[in-house]
Amino acid sequence: EFRRVLFRSAVVPGTTAYSPTTHQNQFGGSIGGRVIKDKLFFFGDAQLTRQHLGGSVLTSVPTAQERTGNLSDWLAISPQYQVFCPQNSALNAGKAVPGNILNTGFCGTLPGTSAGTFLSPQAQALMSYFPLPNTGSGLPYNNFEDSGTLTKTGNVWNTRWDYYGNEKNTFFGRYSYAAFTEQAPGAFGNLQGGPDFNNANYAGSSTALNQSAAAGWTWTKSATTINEFRWGYVRYHVIDVPNGFGSTPAAQAGIPNTNTSPITSGMPSIEIGMPLGAQVGGNSATSEILGYSLDNNQCNCPLTEFERQLQFVDNVSHVAGKHSFKFGGDVRYASNLRVPSDSHRAGQFYFTGSVSGGPGGTISDPTGLPGSDGVSVSEGLGLAGFLLGDVSSFQRYVSTSTDAQERQKRLFWYGQDEWRPTSKLTITYGLRWEMVFPETVNAPANGAELNVNTGLVDVFGTGLISSHGYQSMNWHEFAPRVGIAYQVTPKTVIRTGYGWTYSLGSFRSTFGYRKRVPLGKSV
Repeated sequence: EFRRVLFRSAVVPGTTAYSPTTHQNQFGGSIGGRVIKDKLFFFGDAQLTRQHLGGSVLTSVPTAQERTGNLSDWLAISPQYQVFCPQNSALNAGKAVPGNILNTGFCGTLPGTSAGTFLSPQAQALMSYFPLPNTGSGLPYNNFEDSGTLTKTGNVWNTRWDYYGNEKNTFFGRYSYAAFTEQAPGAFGNLQGGPDFNNANYAGSSTALNQSAAAGWTWTKSATTINEFRWGYVRYHVIDVPNGFGSTPAAQAGIPNTNTSPITSGMPSIEIGMPLGAQVGGNSATSEILGYSLDNNQCNCPLTEFERQLQFVDNVSHVAGKHSFKFGGDVRYASNLRVPSDSHRAGQFYFTGSVSGGPGGTISDPTGLPGSDGVSVSEGLGLAGFLLGDVSSFQRYVSTSTDAQERQKRLFWYGQDEWRPTSKLTITYGLRWEMVFPETVNAPANGAELNVNTGLVDVFGTGLISSHGYQSMNWHEFAPRVGIAYQVTPKTVIRTGYGWTYSLGSFRSTFGYRKRVPLGKSV
């Protein structure tokens, strides 16, 4: 079987850039048959996917003039964008002196810089990673457009084998394999990153390998008793890294404690915010963005996730008169390694106009932007803060350990009876007992938690602290259930039920929850 989807290149609304052609090829098939007559049978299927998703983007980059520290182009738009010196109050008390040409010494001189300049050498080094405007609009925003392609691959296949031993014993085995890759540059290139392309909605490099296996044995002891045994194993492994992983552009620019190791390598995330009211063609000005992060281009990178679970299940069914009994157990052992970067480990730097805004007074604005009365407080410019090296806010994800794993035992037991006292009435009742043990760490000091009673951080597996910290086991997670069905007429059945359920939670629920609570009653 073969399928192909093709979208021709086209101009993306709001830009003059052509979005590359999108290709999607999907092909595969299935096969099955007998290996040994009346004994052994097999089935297999495969599906391969190749995608090239074209997209483009319209974004903002600093102009050649702005890179020298001259931000007077913003004053030509509105006095609202007047810049004031954000520091060195001895030379500029109370931010009283404005000046959109930052390298003339209006702000004084920073230690370590040349006389008459106030531009950050680190910012100047990082500025070289921004491309120059290419739209020809002459505006200091929404002045760069480019197109690119996101490449995806998927290789998925399954196989199952069934063996008929005799009329009392049957067996099966299954194996599933799924591997995926996803890669796309940022708007400014692999190392530089930047915004993702429309339609791609991602920049970076990701690989995933998921595998699972299962086997089962069904034993028919008699016409009224059947035992089913199942074994299963599943593993989920994903690695997500920024393009340019292993490079040290921030360290080379002179920013200390950024690119300190492979896991903190690559271009940090830099976002230079645009002032309110700046827009072109009805579209608000886009921020000037460099590097990789969830905010910039949906890259939660670097990220490593390696989750595994081993499972054994046994179910017994027995029919006795008007009763159908079922009971069994489900034993699972799970482990997980998660090395996340919800904030880029090289750092995320944010620059807003607040650091270079007015001293609190008002200035005349005949254009009325962004207010309608013609008088507004100066917003300042995020680009001024960047050029001056004055960061508005900063965040990063930091952890010294990259091999800390959690492990957990999960045991579930149940018993149930389906009773038919009459031909029209069926009553089902049962009880499930869930044992979810506290998580343990794979080695001492690979986990810790704040003790709210002492104010200290308890490090698991060290001193008097156990490998599962101070979490305790809940032996009372019983989940009773009952259901009633009554057939009023051959076409009408009334059903009702009641039960307790427990949940491991949603995201991050596999590990990280110290205890579970019942979801409550359901009717």
